[in-house]
Amino acid sequence: MLEELCSLAKKDALIGISEICGRMKMSRREVLACLKQLTAQGYVKIEEKNICVCLTELGRIRGEECRHRHENFTQLLEYVGVESRIAEEDACRMEHVVSDETVQQICNFVNYGSTFEHALRNTDLRYRYEPREYSFLMGIYYMEKTCPRRLAGEFKNYKEQIRLHVKKEDSYFELFCTAPEEKNCSLVCGPRNRLSKSRRRKRKSPDPNRRF
Repeated sequence: MLEELCSLAKKDALIGISEICGRMKMSRREVLACLKQLTAQGYVKIEEKNICVCLTELGRIRGEECRHRHENFTQLLEYVGVESRIAEEDACRMEHVVSDETVQQICNFVNYGSTFEHALRNTDLRYRYEPREYSFLMGIYYMEKTCPRRLAGEFKNYKEQIRLHVKKEDSYFELFCTAPEEKNCSLVCGPRNRLSKSRRRKRKSPDPNRRF
């Protein structure tokens, strides 16, 4: 309710109880019960014999914080394909339990999602992909692109195309060398392991268990 009061209120303006009832589709009794709780917390003051309310400075600050959280969660959920009505409802629940740091990072992602640098850590890709081999282009190797991730000083030694191996018991990435003399050399990276070097014979896939 505090968010709605913030959106209805202008500076130092009174908000009519009937206006709140119409906006929130609640009965007068339900609205007054909620306002009583907000009054006890110091967020609002009830004026003129339960006809109007006024936000306190604390209520205005807290209400703006809630609106900030709600809008960012709603936009994030809609961004990933959640229907607008469901996104609004879920955002109402999420905004009350998530830390300030999480809210800020979600805000960064919503604002700069196309260039936002992020990484999946300790992730087993068996839970994201069906078992088989996948080929990807690692565009992040191009240093002229916006916000690239510099994996290591030797990133230019490897091709932009990589391979993801997903098996029932394991998953790992395979990077391929660009130098002709290193054509049988690759790097293997599993969900909980650093990159490891593997020499291949007859161009067979590297053994994911032989990492160092």
